[in-house]
Amino acid sequence: MEDTPEHIPKLLPEGRGEGFTYRRPPKAFSKPKSAEEIDAEVRKRRKRASARAAVNRSRERGLAQMLEDPDDPKHGTATGYIYGCRCDRCRNNWNTMRYAQEVKKRRKRGRPRTKQTRKRG
Repeated sequence: MEDTPEHIPKLLPEGRGEGFTYRRPPKAFSKPKSAEEIDAEVRKRRKRASARAAVNRSRERGLAQMLEDPDDPKHGTATGYIYGCRCDRCRNNWNTMRYAQEVKKRRKRGRPRTKQTRKRG
């Protein structure tokens, strides 16, 4: 094969023969971005920031509604906790939910091995 930009031969480390996996040549510097690529990145960042701000506004409104009405149906739910309510009902529900998730994760991973120690006697 020719040594063209489409095909760059892989290098063998010095002192290694056949049977050794090839390694990539060192990375070259990335090409400078065009104005259009930079503009696209800026638009993407602004869109993310706008979405984040909208979520925060929604949470603030939900929390304000919950604080006004202690009998709000969101009290004692994960949604209430996420909105920022830290009443006993919301915290209790959140902790119970998180504990159940952790137990499920531990079961999925399997039982941790116990450390074997020598008996001293």
